[in-house]
Amino acid sequence: MGVTHTQDEGWASSPVPIDSDRLGPRVRAASETLASPTTPATGVSRVPSWHRGGFVGAILMSIVGYAGFVAAYGVNVVYWDDWSWSQTLRRGTTTLVTLWLQHNEDRVFFPNIAAWVLVFTTHFNSFAFFWVSALCMCATLAVVIWALRSEVGRSPLLWLPVPFLVLTLAQWQTTLSAFEIASAMDILFVAGTLALLSRPRPTGRRIAGAGALGILASYSLLQGLTVWPIGLLMLLARGQSKKWAIWWTAIGLVVTGCFFVDFDFALAGAVPLHQLLTQWQEVVEGVLIAQGSVVPTITSGVTWMSGTAIAEVIGGVLFAGAAVVVAAWLREHRPSGPKAFCIGLIGVSIVFDLLLAGRIAGAGGVLSGTGSRYDTFAWPLLVGLYGYAVIWARDARRKEPLVRAGQVLVSLIAVAAIAVGTVVGIAQGQDAKSVRLASADVLANWSTAPADIAAAYLLPPAASSPAVYAQWRTAAEFLQQRPLSDFANPAQVKGLQELGIVPEGVPTRLLAIPSVIRAQVDATPTSRLAWRVLSAAYFENPAIEKVYGQTRSGVASILDWAVLSADGVTQQEILFYAWYPPANDALFFQPYVPLYRQWELATAAG
Repeated sequence: MGVTHTQDEGWASSPVPIDSDRLGPRVRAASETLASPTTPATGVSRVPSWHRGGFVGAILMSIVGYAGFVAAYGVNVVYWDDWSWSQTLRRGTTTLVTLWLQHNEDRVFFPNIAAWVLVFTTHFNSFAFFWVSALCMCATLAVVIWALRSEVGRSPLLWLPVPFLVLTLAQWQTTLSAFEIASAMDILFVAGTLALLSRPRPTGRRIAGAGALGILASYSLLQGLTVWPIGLLMLLARGQSKKWAIWWTAIGLVVTGCFFVDFDFALAGAVPLHQLLTQWQEVVEGVLIAQGSVVPTITSGVTWMSGTAIAEVIGGVLFAGAAVVVAAWLREHRPSGPKAFCIGLIGVSIVFDLLLAGRIAGAGGVLSGTGSRYDTFAWPLLVGLYGYAVIWARDARRKEPLVRAGQVLVSLIAVAAIAVGTVVGIAQGQDAKSVRLASADVLANWSTAPADIAAAYLLPPAASSPAVYAQWRTAAEFLQQRPLSDFANPAQVKGLQELGIVPEGVPTRLLAIPSVIRAQVDATPTSRLAWRVLSAAYFENPAIEKVYGQTRSGVASILDWAVLSADGVTQQEILFYAWYPPANDALFFQPYVPLYRQWELATAAG
């Protein structure tokens, strides 16, 4: 921490810093005391207690809101990537080799270990994963505040957005997906590494701790490898020992080399360099959109902001701001401490965005980086940029309006990220809960679930691969035999099996059954299920409910609508719904088309 002196303000922040890293310990301690937000004569804090209380209140609000989000919208069901654990985490078959197996572009070794413990101590209850993930995110917030504590203590109210940015609801996939415990663990390890390395005058113990966290991060997700180049940048800050930079580089090379031993680049979706270069415009656009999606406008549902233009502009502003503050940090001779930590956060997001280039140039396209789970690695840039802007604006000369304007602009983006992220997160959480409730219904009835329904609600690749569908059925049977996940609650499973696979996976009232087909509807369990499916689709669709009443002719029209919908489904639509649920009601109608045709003719003739 530096101390400055001005003629008319006494000891205060100014553009003439004293390099405290070069001072002796007693002089440095005295200078920090003079620079602290206290009155030297009395030791009474200049910061009103309500300022500190307001910041603590923001922390508590963000934590309570995050926990409430989990409680309100979480559903206990094995979903999507969670199914990979059903193969690798069975008792008697789990080895270091299976834990080390590559998952897409990642090594999820340490998340696999955490999953192994949680699977067999909680019967694969998804909420156990959700709460551990939430705990990791709260710990990440604690690390961020700890690393910035000297600055937060000076002006607590200026740091109010930080808790809400770290615990943003825009990262709802990280929050509500068991497999994304890997993202929560990884960002905690990354933040912890940066917090240790950004402190001045590192010790051997601190470097060892940062190295351990770096290894944990590297073998949790691919983006964990960012700690090595960004950590090196921290160790090149002013006052840091160069010997630790050499050690850090050596450790990073070894860890990174081990990561890529027997690595399948095709499985990771890697593309040739020449393809990246020929598609550079698309890559640049995708990277800007990915970072700009820290304000999730594309998924907002608001027409005027749901295009890519606003996200590109926000991404461009954030990257430009990052370039400015990195240049400022270098011009200030790379100070350690909070500023270095902010630079580290910025660097992590930039490297992560660049790692998306292959996916953008490949099959993913420019929207590859807009997934909610990626927001967990987008908010560090915004937090780092906002934090540096707060510190810089405080220290800036009064005649530097551009610095103040930059702080205002970044603050507006931060506020937008919080506001839009909260609204979008809640809306997406509601949708996710609706989908996952249907997923639990499909899982309970796995033995009768067709491939297209299983794909839409449990494992997307099952729609296009009979082999994956067969593997899924084996995994589902394994869960039932243990019992794990939903099957650990026999009463719930029994109720869902009695209900059968219906849209939204919850009981609903039944359509009025015309007397001419009542006997046919009540004839068999299959016919009764067919009517429940039709009823669920009818009552969840206000437009159909408004057009067709529950009269005999109305029911005939409803049956005709069901038949036409089922007959019109294309393979392309099936694949689309597999990756973007919920599925169209037509997929639920398909097994019962013969019954619906028979009932339609009988109703119309009667």
